Amino acid sequence: MIQAPRLFIDGGFTGPACIRIEAGRIVAITDETAPGALVLADGFISPGLIDIHNNGALGIDVATASIAQCHTLAADLAARGVTAFTPTIITAPIPALHQAAARIAAAQSSLQGAPVAQIIGLHLEGPFLS
Repeated sequence: MIQAPRLFIDGGFTGPACIRIEAGRIVAITDETAPGALVLADGFISPGLIDIHNNGALGIDVATASIAQCHTLAADLAARGVTAFTPTIITAPIPALHQAAARIAAAQSSLQGAPVAQIIGLHLEGPFLS
């Protein structure tokens, strides 16, 4: 259970609220207090953010990132409220695009189930923007 003074749901703020989680899934949202809940003193709870266009961060360029760097990026994004993201590859020669796609696919597989932002696809820019 997580209890917070405010909750963003259905396009607006409400609260206080308590979220009951079982097996990693939200099963109930109530306005009741719950003994033993993790209580947030301030702030709010909201759905996770989805970043649909991410070229990288922390000095990591997803076009050349290793699987380990993708893991670092995914953990950093999760720490900032991002639950899923789409790595974006800028214009590059076709072999470089293939290599980047293969690394990102491998990172995507290895991240499944980890408590980090999940890779939900691949965004190719450049000649694919027409």
